[in-house]
Amino acid sequence: MLTEKYAENINTLLFPVECYQPYPPFENREKWESIPQNIKEILVKRGEAVLDYQFEPILASELLNASKPEYGTNFVKKSVRNLSVLMECVVAECVEGKGRFMPQILNGIMIKCEESWWNYPASAYMHRSFPCLLPDMEDPIIDLPSARTANYLALTYFLLIREFDKIDKNIGKRIKYEVKNRVLKPFYEREDIWWMAFTRKINPVMNILHPINNWTPYCVHHCTNAILLLEDDWKKRQSGIVKSMRIMDEYIKYYSEDGCCDEGVSYWYMAPGAMIDYLTDLYDVSGGEINIFENPKIKSMGEFVYKAYIGDYYYINYADAHAVFKGISNKVVKYALKTENETLLRFALKFYNSDSCMKALEGVTDIENTLYIAFNFEAIENHFYLHDIESKDYLLKENYYPDCQVMTARERENDDTGFFLSCKGGHNDESHNHNDVGNFIIFNNRKPVIIDPGVGDYSKKTFSRGRYNIWTMQSDYHNLPVINGFSQSVGHTFKAKHTAFINQPAQVGLSMSLKDTYDEKSYISAYERKVLLHCESRFFISVTDSITMFKETDNLSFTFMTPVDPLMNDEKGELYLDNTILQYNNDLLSVSFEKILLEEESLQKCWGSSLTKIKLSLKKAIKNETFTFTFIKAD
Repeated sequence: MLTEKYAENINTLLFPVECYQPYPPFENREKWESIPQNIKEILVKRGEAVLDYQFEPILASELLNASKPEYGTNFVKKSVRNLSVLMECVVAECVEGKGRFMPQILNGIMIKCEESWWNYPASAYMHRSFPCLLPDMEDPIIDLPSARTANYLALTYFLLIREFDKIDKNIGKRIKYEVKNRVLKPFYEREDIWWMAFTRKINPVMNILHPINNWTPYCVHHCTNAILLLEDDWKKRQSGIVKSMRIMDEYIKYYSEDGCCDEGVSYWYMAPGAMIDYLTDLYDVSGGEINIFENPKIKSMGEFVYKAYIGDYYYINYADAHAVFKGISNKVVKYALKTENETLLRFALKFYNSDSCMKALEGVTDIENTLYIAFNFEAIENHFYLHDIESKDYLLKENYYPDCQVMTARERENDDTGFFLSCKGGHNDESHNHNDVGNFIIFNNRKPVIIDPGVGDYSKKTFSRGRYNIWTMQSDYHNLPVINGFSQSVGHTFKAKHTAFINQPAQVGLSMSLKDTYDEKSYISAYERKVLLHCESRFFISVTDSITMFKETDNLSFTFMTPVDPLMNDEKGELYLDNTILQYNNDLLSVSFEKILLEEESLQKCWGSSLTKIKLSLKKAIKNETFTFTFIKAD
């Protein structure tokens, strides 16, 4: 895509380094003074809050013990904090322009340049010297934080180099030396880094084939911007950008044709969201000549954000996604404007109003997000007068992603009241995979009824061979049955078959065979699941499981996960879930509950202090049975 269109003439398309100005440099005081006064005050206060911060060095003991949570977490927090404090002071100094923040900026630059390791401890396996845990300075690697650090240091250089040179010319030289040797050199020279997507590699820690995921656009964007801001060797500048195009072409080719982000909305910001930043970089550095914003696939990748939206800040959250996401960032606005997508823009503007901009500025540590808001605040506000932001045309009645086998449906177009249903097929080797083929989500009037718990706080275990020992990864804690003691198995071969999207006037949903998602020792002969939103005289949802066993069993139980404290009327075969009633066959199934106390912050933010696992177990042996679960509205 990019390579084919632009690589051959790249030397005529790119601006030289001295002509590339994504933001005004420090000396352009007129531009910095033009930022609205209330925003300038916030940005200066953010810098003032960290003026006395003592930058912390990274200790060898923390790297050697990074596998222990107390060390690994502390290492990451210190490294991230050092960089964020530096960038807070950089922005504050550019806004105020009095030199007050410069000493802290110099301290931050030196501490980052002196850090031996800009990477995650978990990325040590990417070194050729692995399992050694200390940095191999002869074999620098590029991961998410090292790419980001290179970009932010390059941006610091671009904004303040003339001020640095007044103090000491070695400041700028040191930044260029570290960025070029740690990140740009391996970017230019290596093609075996897994996220570059040229060679598919096995992750030795998890023993899985690396998926092509958010790492690719995220790292490419940050590396590319560092090249554009720092690289003054014309040949390296050209070849580096062409290589970035080759990598991004692989990512776009690998990405689902239908635009579905199988990593969820919270990862969309690091995936297509990072891609739009990268494409904007190329557009800007070529004076608009490099432009693929009109490509249909690029457009559809942006639309996932509103197609995954449920209501009241909830999104469908399969795999490692979070159900609640309140940070509609500049990336959605930028994506909508660049691709000229009116529906996406209306969705973004619903959340991205003046108040949310100001809140974002008070808490955000992403310097690119900060600068985008600061210099585009008034332009964004103008869009409220140019577009019908009252329209809710982003609330689709139904949608289906055939590549990822994910469907959504609601009662009415442009209306988030009533029932919302989502269901997925797919396989159990997806990016950030959970064993969850056939799982479904139900909301009623924007309130969660049956949910996917999502993912807890990340730890070393999350990305190790012990991943599926974590309860949130197991099908036992998704809305799926345990059959003869077997939960679903992990791997690409454990997948839904004969998946079909049902889209009729009276019903919308998904049907599939789940037999092959379980180990053959479970003795399942056939298992068909059908999940439907019925749109008849009244709206209701049904889940129908037709299961045939090779031999009789009474060892079968169905799981339903809910944040609601359920009430049971077993005589009627009903469970009351606040505004919804779950009806079941009480002749066949008995009910029990498991209370799950949530200790991890990422889960608490979505569901509160606890979840309930509803377990419906067989009362008698069956060999061939159809189970129907019906969800109706409570009076």
